[in-house]
Amino acid sequence: MGAKLFEDFTHSVLIHNIYILKLHKMAWLRT
Repeated sequence: MGAKLFEDFTHSVLIHNIYILKLHKMAWLRT
């Protein structure tokens, strides 16, 4: 149970980081 929760948390953090990186890249390319 705990391991599954940690896995889901890590996965969501990874997706969040990738999303932030994409936003930064898009904003940087726009300038």
